[in-house]
Amino acid sequence: MLTVNLARTRANPDVRSTSELTGIDKVAADEAVMVRAPGPMQGGLGSGLVGDTIGNHNFHGGDDQAVYAYS
Repeated sequence: MLTVNLARTRANPDVRSTSELTGIDKVAADEAVMVRAPGPMQGGLGSGLVGDTIGNHNFHGGDDQAVYAYS
């Protein structure tokens, strides 16, 4: 694994979006990141990665979308 990238939510510049926040700008973590079960999409912890944030809880996060990886 080369990097684990985490988001910090910010204002969404896309005026067409229904979400005021976005987590699209992910950056590489400086240290190890714990993976956890985030719980439900609404009212849960959000991301499956500790330190990551979710901008739009209507479409992202939750147990079924916890971690995304590719190689």
